[in-house]
Amino acid sequence: GKLYFIDSVIDANSGTVKAKAVFDNNNSTLLPGAFATITSEGFIQKNGFKVPQIAVKQDQNDVYVLLVKNGKVEKSSVHISYQNNEYAIIDKGLQNGDKIILDNFKKIQVGSEVKEIGAQ
Repeated sequence: GKLYFIDSVIDANSGTVKAKAVFDNNNSTLLPGAFATITSEGFIQKNGFKVPQIAVKQDQNDVYVLLVKNGKVEKSSVHISYQNNEYAIIDKGLQNGDKIILDNFKKIQVGSEVKEIGAQ
């Protein structure tokens, strides 16, 4: 089969993610709308960025990361195509070379002047 949708939210109780897939069903084994438990060994994400989960923030209206641009903090809305407890795959909202803030979130806010101290 082929996945065509992966939810951006992990169920905290089960550790599962909702997904939708299309399968060949020539022998009519699967029924429309049926649910199944699927285990996947991995996937390929084209044109995405893998970022530490700690960098991904959420408020009432938005999922975002904080970036450093020209020495100031900026908020960048992002779309997550996959996430787990360690990292998120972001497929919209980031560009090559963006510097993502990974620490000191309580000390900074959008518009704050910051100094880069290291890169990962």
